[in-house]
Amino acid sequence: MGNLLDAGTDVVCIVGKCSAYHVTEALRTGKDEGVAMVADSVRFLKSHGRTVFFDAEHFFDGYADDPEFSLRVRAGPLRRVPTAWCCGHQRWFASQPV
Repeated sequence: MGNLLDAGTDVVCIVGKCSAYHVTEALRTGKDEGVAMVADSVRFLKSHGRTVFFDAEHFFDGYADDPEFSLRVRAGPLRRVPTAWCCGHQRWFASQPV
């Protein structure tokens, strides 16, 4: 996160895994921790005045396997601070960035 702040840009983009499989297998952590990592990262960057774009990696594949988890990851940052977010595979969703 420090490198993103050091870049001095007003807008940053972070990637977070929205597939329970990728969180447990690739990151080797639990689903609750995966959700918390995304929300904490967005909150940290927003607290430093950045507009944050969240790339919800593997959202649609993850949703097909575990919709509740994928929606939790996506909703976490949006509940805590306004942010813009997007998904891959040519599908974009956004909230109003601040």
